[in-house]
Amino acid sequence: MKLQKIYRQLWMEVHPRPQSADTDQWYVDFANRLLPLFEKSELTGQMIHKNRAVLYFTWYLEDCAQAVVRAFSALLYPDRGVCR
Repeated sequence: MKLQKIYRQLWMEVHPRPQSADTDQWYVDFANRLLPLFEKSELTGQMIHKNRAVLYFTWYLEDCAQAVVRAFSALLYPDRGVCR
């Protein structure tokens, strides 16, 4: 079964932000590039919710990127505090 393309609307419906960010389209595009990998992967095997797994993985990546930015900001600008 071919996985369905992920659209920005779905990303925004399930993303915990009130409005879109500049980076949202990049993550949607990235998730769509992952779809064929999840579709063929032995790791995902018979999973029936591979689209959801792609979204969760992409959200995790986004959270990791944000954590790295916060950590570097705290190191580079200790007097400004950590942005959240």
